[in-house]
Amino acid sequence: MEVAERWFEHREVDDGVILIQEPHVDPMIRGNFFLVRGRDRDLLVDGGMGIASVRRSSPTPSSGR
Repeated sequence: MEVAERWFEHREVDDGVILIQEPHVDPMIRGNFFLVRGRDRDLLVDGGMGIASVRRSSPTPSSGR
């Protein structure tokens, strides 16, 4: 059952830091993920339980990282 066309929303909260959230989930159990873009590698920090797979919806890391 599809609830929304896009399950996650992304927004840049600082230079090189992207917040990924599930806006259709109660805030008490909502997944909050931070994608921190680095010079050599990116880091995805999982700060919540979440319902859907963030891997399929996260911004694609830059090539070569």
